[in-house]
Amino acid sequence: MRMKTATMDRARRRTDTSSPPKDTRPGAPPSGGVLFPPEARPLGFALPPAAAGGAAGVRCVDVSEAALDLAATNSRLNGLGERMSFTCADVLGYLPRLIRDKRLLSAEGGPFDLIVLDPPAFTKSRSTVRHAAKGYLEINQAAMRLLPRGGYLATCSCSHFMTRDLLARAVAEAAHSANVQLKQVQELQQAPDHPILWGVPETHYLDFFIFQVV
Repeated sequence: MRMKTATMDRARRRTDTSSPPKDTRPGAPPSGGVLFPPEARPLGFALPPAAAGGAAGVRCVDVSEAALDLAATNSRLNGLGERMSFTCADVLGYLPRLIRDKRLLSAEGGPFDLIVLDPPAFTKSRSTVRHAAKGYLEINQAAMRLLPRGGYLATCSCSHFMTRDLLARAVAEAAHSANVQLKQVQELQQAPDHPILWGVPETHYLDFFIFQVV
């Protein structure tokens, strides 16, 4: 069965060329689903599942129309225009609409077998961490409710204030609220060319999980 993928960005991010190691284990989602694109290639998460991953369809969602225009151009240049579709929306509102409206979900290419959540940093200071955690919980809960049993969720945080443990707690609470059981497939951080310096917490800014709904 060919996979349908949804890639969710709320906004364009700062330049980041890191790329985690390839996952070659049986049953793991396509390694292309865990690619971190530079700003010059908006929504680069979506290209590898459509190409190497063999996804039947990829829906890209971003709040920036300009980013989507660049992503659409990129998909055509890579010969993937027929398999990739684009929606300009704020994902925090878009996902709940898909949950409520099955016709809209079908029109957008769902149901999806893989959802990638790659939001911008929800917090850039310690004072807003609690509010940010609520945002991560809400977006992950909505994605989990859209996934079928056996589907995959890739989710990440690019804020060093939203620590790995805080992100994991938000995902766990989201799973409890969505009444789903998660199996962790992989946990990643930024690649070695973006080193984490102990004693300099700002250098640990990226945490990434891949789960399967079981």
